[in-house]
Amino acid sequence: MKKILNLAVAAVAAMALLSCEQKDGPAAYAAPVMVWDANPDFSVMELSQTMDVNIRVKAEAGIGTFIVKVNSPVLSPVISALTSDNSSNMDLIGDSSLIGALDGLTGGTLPAGEKLAGKTEVNFNLSSLVPMILALSPEKGSDHVFTLEVSDKIGQSFSRKLTFHYGGGQQHKRFRC
Repeated sequence: MKKILNLAVAAVAAMALLSCEQKDGPAAYAAPVMVWDANPDFSVMELSQTMDVNIRVKAEAGIGTFIVKVNSPVLSPVISALTSDNSSNMDLIGDSSLIGALDGLTGGTLPAGEKLAGKTEVNFNLSSLVPMILALSPEKGSDHVFTLEVSDKIGQSFSRKLTFHYGGGQQHKRFRC
């Protein structure tokens, strides 16, 4: 009889706990965030050959998706050639052909694929990649916008725009064959 009473008390306690969880939803996780120490307010940054574009991405519930939308007169066509859907939207977790191309181009320095999926914090360092826009001869006065869209495994999302302006300063030397 005592065992039955103990089981009944345990069952009631479990049902009460389950009821609370159903009302409150899954365990509370903070929504994803992005931190750019060199540019905390994500203001427009002038393109130069040396830049600090290291973005820390945090997602307590684990990164579920990571999309970078590129809006650049000179870079968008290059990105479109790399993506599986021929757009300038880079799915850094789901587009395996893009991930392979980026891995080859960056030597694995840009996190993608399993280096992003499920992670709770990553350094997304574009410091060596963004200045390469200068080698593509951007038009004076042009803006080059990267919209980083991250969602976590429970569906919370966050988005930030990184805007780089080319005012007409020095460009990288072009490659010659």
